[in-house]
Amino acid sequence: MTASGPPDPVELSDRKELSLSDFLRAMTRPAPIAIDAATLSRMDAAFEAAKREAVHADLYGFSTGLGPMVTVAVSPEAALDLQYNLIRSHAAGMGEPLSTELSRGVMLARLKSLVGNRSAVRGEVAAHMARLFNAGLAPFIPRKGGVGASGDLVQLAHLGLLVIGEGQCWFKDQKLPTQEAYGLAGLQPLRLEFRDGLALVNGTSAMTAMGAQACAYARRLLDGAVDQSCILVEILGASMEPYAAALHYAKRHAAQSDVARHMRDHLADADGLESGRAEKQLQAPYSIRCAPQILGPMYEALAFAERGIVNELNSVSDNPVFDPETGAALHGGNFHGEPVALALDVLKIAIVKCSLLMERQLNLLLNDSINGTLPPFLNLGRLGVELGLQGAQFTATSAAAENQSLAFPMSLHTIPSNKDNQDVVSMGANAGWMVLQVLDNAFDIAAILAVALSQGVEAAGAGARLSSRSRALIARRREIAPIFQTDAALSERLADMSQMLKGGS
Repeated sequence: MTASGPPDPVELSDRKELSLSDFLRAMTRPAPIAIDAATLSRMDAAFEAAKREAVHADLYGFSTGLGPMVTVAVSPEAALDLQYNLIRSHAAGMGEPLSTELSRGVMLARLKSLVGNRSAVRGEVAAHMARLFNAGLAPFIPRKGGVGASGDLVQLAHLGLLVIGEGQCWFKDQKLPTQEAYGLAGLQPLRLEFRDGLALVNGTSAMTAMGAQACAYARRLLDGAVDQSCILVEILGASMEPYAAALHYAKRHAAQSDVARHMRDHLADADGLESGRAEKQLQAPYSIRCAPQILGPMYEALAFAERGIVNELNSVSDNPVFDPETGAALHGGNFHGEPVALALDVLKIAIVKCSLLMERQLNLLLNDSINGTLPPFLNLGRLGVELGLQGAQFTATSAAAENQSLAFPMSLHTIPSNKDNQDVVSMGANAGWMVLQVLDNAFDIAAILAVALSQGVEAAGAGARLSSRSRALIARRREIAPIFQTDAALSERLADMSQMLKGGS
């Protein structure tokens, strides 16, 4: 990207992996996407090979019905009707819509799967979707629907509506009838062929997009949790011994050692911290002393989730899948979302535990009978008249409790559907949505903790002895929530702080 020019395009190819960072860049900025001509040509060749092969063998969803109707023969004359009917009948989602950002992510994830060139679709299908993406069109996708087994059928059917020019869509962040958006963009709907309808809806692209966004947010949350743990150490004047390299070398968990090393580096230029044991207390509460042991496994869970999302993003999630050379179809279950659902459930549990850690750190700051040095509720005004952060603590406790109730793995909620054809399902899209919910709650708790740390630095008179990193963090937080002595409504400040932390500041 030049100083004055547009962002560099994100390139899609059947022979090049799409990184998580490039996916997020295209989804969030958005950066334009480009598909190389050789990939489109190979897609055309594979499409023709599959059509030739389909003349000689039954092909699910083309010469047969779908799901439990697979035993019903479909005539060549009716095959195209089936493709359109699949999209229209399954566009049955309900509830609040996915954001425009997430909708772009769903579209991009589906496009990457199709570009993998094992779905027997023309290059024009991919080129058309790229034109839509680059023109600012995105599907309008209600979040409820799909059980993550034959893919995210319901969510992706709403993507299918966009491709064929029907229903509603986002156009540059505005909801419009899709036909109107096409007119404004100077585009024409795609005319489906062969198995295009099935290829558009038969995959894990909605859960994958939600998972990618969740991974990005989770990394910001964990990085922030480590930084805020360091500020807590400085406020309380805690011992540095729990973060010693030799201590963590004794345990064979690399992420734990990484967190401890980050804390040592963060606190390296702080004043007044002893490398040995603190005079007033041999061992601090676990929420501060065991931060590396608690946060380290959360980074490992995040790494597991990121691997799962990247692998799924660069896979072909469809059924059947095709040999691009011979056109032979392989019928199986590559649309099943279990790898993504399990990865997101693991990530969700880690995020919930992080939110519980932050809630306990907040309590450590607010409860003078535990910390022994700070005023109750970090009240910098008149004790008994001003109330400080009492109300904010209730909000943090409520959000933490909600996260606990959301922590149960969604992938264990397998409910058979589709005439029991889909007898074991992943619920991957639900898992994706729930992990985003617990992240929202966790960032709200992090925001309340951030305000408490700012107040705590003032209450402890610790400003002059903070590390350079902590001074910068506190200064940024005080731009949003200045130190206060008299009570005032905190809701807007806390909401702004949550959004700032979610944005990575």
